[in-house]
Amino acid sequence: MTNKSKVNIQDQLLYQARKEQTQLKIYLLRGLMLQGKVVSYDAYSVLIKGMGRYQLIFKHAISTIDFPEGMQLAYTESNKQDS
Repeated sequence: MTNKSKVNIQDQLLYQARKEQTQLKIYLLRGLMLQGKVVSYDAYSVLIKGMGRYQLIFKHAISTIDFPEGMQLAYTESNKQDS
């Protein structure tokens, strides 16, 4: 398997959060906290909807994404190989 065919953990978590409509807390480098659900994402940005509005966040501005405590990463073939 080549590196290009592997899905990275960031994409796995964002995909799962979008699919399951999970409420996230996103902390920016300047300390601001945003809350919402992932609507879409790409290599450079994340679009969330929270508090009745959409917000486009550039990934280079994100410090931390806080997922709910009970959220489990869906099993993938790449996880099996890393174990």
